[in-house]
Amino acid sequence: MQIAQDKTPHALLLSGQQGIGKWHFAESLADYLLCLSPKADLACGQCRSCQLRLAGTHPDKKWCMPDEPGKAIKIDQVRELSGFIAKTSQQGGKKVVLLGPVEQLNINSANALLKSLEEPAGDTILILVTHVLSGVMATIRSRCQLLPLASPSTDVALEWLQQLQVEDASTLLRLSGGAPLIAKNMVEGDYLDHLTVFISILERLSNPSTTPESPDVSMANQWLPLSINHLTDWWLQLIHSILTEAAIEASLAEEDSAVSSTHQNSLSVSQGVARILYAGRTFNKQWLCKFSDKLLALRQQQLSGANPNMQLLVEELLLDWQIIVQRS
Repeated sequence: MQIAQDKTPHALLLSGQQGIGKWHFAESLADYLLCLSPKADLACGQCRSCQLRLAGTHPDKKWCMPDEPGKAIKIDQVRELSGFIAKTSQQGGKKVVLLGPVEQLNINSANALLKSLEEPAGDTILILVTHVLSGVMATIRSRCQLLPLASPSTDVALEWLQQLQVEDASTLLRLSGGAPLIAKNMVEGDYLDHLTVFISILERLSNPSTTPESPDVSMANQWLPLSINHLTDWWLQLIHSILTEAAIEASLAEEDSAVSSTHQNSLSVSQGVARILYAGRTFNKQWLCKFSDKLLALRQQQLSGANPNMQLLVEELLLDWQIIVQRS
């Protein structure tokens, strides 16, 4: 292997679906490259370099990420990175940079990064991570060695989630698009509560017999605390499931009053998803595809720094969905 032979390219571009562990792989690779006494292709965890890394004070390791999730990587961040690259290693070994998601570089920061890629310091290795390879500038891709990372199979992902005792892993994995790390995060913090709100309202609107003549303001208000990225991701996964599955039977298991609140929410999500997918069998596929395109365009606008009026946006999306249901 190139890494084992100390022939690591100066720039690696890790690509693959979000939530499959690319950042974990990048971190492990960086640790290995910085280690003074690696063992079995892993950092030893004991040398001086590893001790600095574990303490979070390694001077030859640098992260470059957006200040906030979904925001762009700014040119000032890349300029600071360029200064780091220009310096010599303080530990006498390699310097490692971890940067991503690369598709969230704006045009100015991307052009600034090109200079570092074109004239890399001999002791610096850049590990770039992207969730959307098509969103990476061709000039950046051409200066990196591409390393695509495949998503795990459904069986492998489910086994891992079940080992972590994630309840209703199958439904969460479906909503995450097969990304086990995202599925795991869905049961942590407020994530599951937000997902429950999303599914409950969409379930009500997806049933022609219960959907109101028009989405009321209270529905939109309940979605306001949700992030646009989560809304679009969850909705796209539901549409994908509707379009790719020929027949789905709603599994309406009885809720056990003794189960934990977390499991109750998880069970509620599972039942809601089943009902939405069951109703979706009759939805017009052409309209679903058009709505999917709209969600994809909205997500791209978010990456470009757009800041729409959330209230108006949510009301518009709910109305669009209701039209799809009414035309089924």
